[in-house]
Amino acid sequence: MACGKEYDPQAERCPACGSEDRSVEVSDQLGPKLRLGLKLDVRHGQPGEVRPHIEKTQREEYARDRRQWELVARTFDREAATYVEEYTNLKTGEVVYRKDAPLDDQSVHGPRARAKRKRRDDEPPSDGRERE
Repeated sequence: MACGKEYDPQAERCPACGSEDRSVEVSDQLGPKLRLGLKLDVRHGQPGEVRPHIEKTQREEYARDRRQWELVARTFDREAATYVEEYTNLKTGEVVYRKDAPLDDQSVHGPRARAKRKRRDDEPPSDGRERE
């Protein structure tokens, strides 16, 4: 397509100029974006024999409340009995949310925390003002 005219890729020649040349353009603006993640397991034995004592994951997730894609890093450390979750703004590199808690504290994560957040969101603020 020497003339720059678009035509059916099944056609042998360009209907406008008769050229047999072809040009293919690829755009990263079309279609879904591929988002990758990493996972690391650290253990004191072989896989299948012992459970990892440290599990780390890092991936991009969409934060609905902030309406943006963020880099999320989670670390479960069973030896130290801690859990760390950190959300980072992909554009600025700023940590926008961090949770650091004992693994056995179910008020911070798990079903109780979700129920607690739901109750908190359904109730009016204690100072009488409207929620933002």
